[in-house]
Amino acid sequence: MPINGFLYPGAKFIPPYQVANSCRFDDGSSDFLNATNSTPTNNDKCTLSVWVKRSTLGGTKSIIGFHTDDNNRGNLVFDSDKLEVRIFDSGSTTTQLTTNQVFRDISAWYHIVLSVDTTQSTASSRVRIYVNGSEVTDFGTETNPSQNQNFGLNNSSVVLKIGQKGENNDYFDGYMAEFVFIDGQQLAPTSFGQFNQDSPTVWEPIDVTGLTFGNNGFYLDFEKDETSTNFIDRSSNARTITAAGNVHHSLDQAKFNDSSIEFDGSGDNLQVADSSDFDFGTGDFTFELFVYKQTSGKMSVFETRTYSGSGGEGFNLEFSSANKLEWYDSSLTADLPADPSAISLNTWTHYAVVRYNNVCTMYKNGTSVGTPKDVGSASQNSTRGPIIGEVENGDNDFDGYMDEIRLSNVARYTGNFTAPTSPFTSDSNTVLLIQSNASNKIGADVSGQGNHFESSGITSEDQSTDTCTNNYAVLNSILPHDTAQFSEGNLKITQSSTDGDGIRATIGVRTGKWYWEVLHGGGNASPGIATGSATTTDYIGSDANGFSYFINGNKYTGGSASSYGASFTTGDIIGHALDMDNNQITFYKNGSSQGVAFTSLPDEFIFPAISTSSVSSVTSTSNFGQDGSFAGAKTAQGNSDANGYGNFYYSVPSGYYAINTKNLAEFG
Repeated sequence: MPINGFLYPGAKFIPPYQVANSCRFDDGSSDFLNATNSTPTNNDKCTLSVWVKRSTLGGTKSIIGFHTDDNNRGNLVFDSDKLEVRIFDSGSTTTQLTTNQVFRDISAWYHIVLSVDTTQSTASSRVRIYVNGSEVTDFGTETNPSQNQNFGLNNSSVVLKIGQKGENNDYFDGYMAEFVFIDGQQLAPTSFGQFNQDSPTVWEPIDVTGLTFGNNGFYLDFEKDETSTNFIDRSSNARTITAAGNVHHSLDQAKFNDSSIEFDGSGDNLQVADSSDFDFGTGDFTFELFVYKQTSGKMSVFETRTYSGSGGEGFNLEFSSANKLEWYDSSLTADLPADPSAISLNTWTHYAVVRYNNVCTMYKNGTSVGTPKDVGSASQNSTRGPIIGEVENGDNDFDGYMDEIRLSNVARYTGNFTAPTSPFTSDSNTVLLIQSNASNKIGADVSGQGNHFESSGITSEDQSTDTCTNNYAVLNSILPHDTAQFSEGNLKITQSSTDGDGIRATIGVRTGKWYWEVLHGGGNASPGIATGSATTTDYIGSDANGFSYFINGNKYTGGSASSYGASFTTGDIIGHALDMDNNQITFYKNGSSQGVAFTSLPDEFIFPAISTSSVSSVTSTSNFGQDGSFAGAKTAQGNSDANGYGNFYYSVPSGYYAINTKNLAEFG
């Protein structure tokens, strides 16, 4: 835990890291990923790190199982809501750690680290469990491995099954993100996460791409596929990147890992919104990338200027018709260093352009090329956000591949250097970082070790944007309810009895404007909102702390009904536009506003809510931005909010945002 506002000894502050996707396990099928170990680097030492979010409580839910035969096996599981690691060696239990602590919050992401070094002389140091950065030391059962014992998870030829026990049962039900395994090292949780600088009790992920993974090591980020057009700024700024044309992640070429970014020479580009971060003034900066040019001809690589003949303020890099890289910046000088030699086609080349102490230098594979230029006190600023692979007016389209595109507000190179031999990591000086770690498998290992997992029951539809850094609200199954049943990651509610329930979501808001949708699946379900003190064992609106929209078009609060809007029926989608800046809510039926329903809402935290009726069975499915298909009941429409977050069926009303942790941080 932080001490007096500082991170505990050995911790290093790293800029916030954004996780794009998670993988949904056991959403109605037997989902798991499997792979087989090779010869380990060191089977005495290993570390497992994973972020998990449970969807159901109770039972035995396996995070990972490992199995050689019935006498040699083990797993890391939630067992009756306790966390347990257990290993059988030659038919006997050699390791069993079962926490007294229970993990019953289905709205929470838990970061679990299993850290192993069986060479330790102290038995309790051989296997350590950490949850959200803190070591677990209170165990109901504690059996530690003997000293120097091989740890079954990292033995040769062991079959690993993520989301399933090794013996083909106890499937996981929930979400996983950032699944990492380190072969040969016992690491602390600070290798994978950190306490938030502003909220010191909040544990958050960090970029792990710079770790040494070992022979059996892997890193599953669940975010890529062969034709993906999802591009992520991996700097702390997490800027939105817009892909145009057919630009995509491709497995055809790779500098690092398995893929790169492919441009086909016809209308492909990546665009980033303008920011003052791209105005370097008289300061140092570095732009660099790896580039693989396929064909001859004039082609643009990167520019931050507005194109108008010779160009406006900002700089650009482009290949001449002779395949020589040229650097232009009208605000500095037109006579900047250029590569006097043509690039070798169909070959990866690292270029860097650097301003250092007012001298501009171009480097090719770590060696200065052209003539460095002293630009004095000239100020370098941009007139637009970066465009990659094309100039602004649509000319000079790039044909080939790029990777490791990084813009920094510091001179990273002040003389000749060895070209980078591994992917970049973000730091406090990184302004923009675009990478490709694509695969045609959702179980792809992006560590560079090639330890890919095969999938069973898992498809691209199981890829989710509900992550530890982009955490969307779900329905809260932990609160007292009569007979309500939760499924589909706690987005779907069913009730076959005649008991009424008021079901709240896991995230409440007090400021800002927020949007979500509810698919009516039948019965007397009433969508709405509620405060934290509203009843959960009667319908929403039965007291003064709940506000709902009923199927007959009436609205309810304080146990009383009044006329409001149109009636709705099975298959209709009810949109909610909650305006906490003006303390009011408007409901939408299939994208059509029904007008303001309630004003003068309580000045306290308000939660999305669903009512079940005391007179009929009901079905209702919510979408707070994470599932525009409503568990497959509707065709996803892909509508997002103004920040590019969410996947809604209907367009998000202007000025309203999805309920997730990214938006809460910015607007809450």
